[in-house]
Amino acid sequence: DFRYGSGKDYNGPKLWGKDIFANAGINLTARARSGEPYTRQGKVRNEALITPTGTLVLVGSINGSRLPWNYKFDLRVDKTFTFATKSKTEGKAKKVYGINAYLTVQNLLNTKNIQAVYNYTGNANDDGYLGSPDASTTILAQTSPQAFIDQYQIKVNNPDNYSLPRRIRLGVVFNF
Repeated sequence: DFRYGSGKDYNGPKLWGKDIFANAGINLTARARSGEPYTRQGKVRNEALITPTGTLVLVGSINGSRLPWNYKFDLRVDKTFTFATKSKTEGKAKKVYGINAYLTVQNLLNTKNIQAVYNYTGNANDDGYLGSPDASTTILAQTSPQAFIDQYQIKVNNPDNYSLPRRIRLGVVFNF
């Protein structure tokens, strides 16, 4: 977090005699975490169907596998503008108000972090079912095998398995 003060505490650049970055700041937040544990399976399951079938077969130990590392950077730039109301009566203090304008960028680098994987393959976008011998009978029994394959792949490539993309927010906070 880096901030400029105002008045006598200001030590930033001036433009036409004005303290252009008075009461302004920038904040960069970095987050990193090791991958969360999950349990590998030794037998493929049709995860995209409404009722998945197949026996769960443990490979290794419970929570013995790990997701990949995740990292994310968030940025916030803001500036506060202050103003005071005029006092109508003497002896009464002026009210000071502030307007803080900000720009926030979440997931600054637009990192596609993996949040979840399929336990058989360890991939976020493939459960391994379509390539398995178990799937061939199911695929051939469909009215349109290619349509079944396409729709299954769409369902398996779940966007919830990945972190949210870059998001930009522009806003104003009124302090009174």
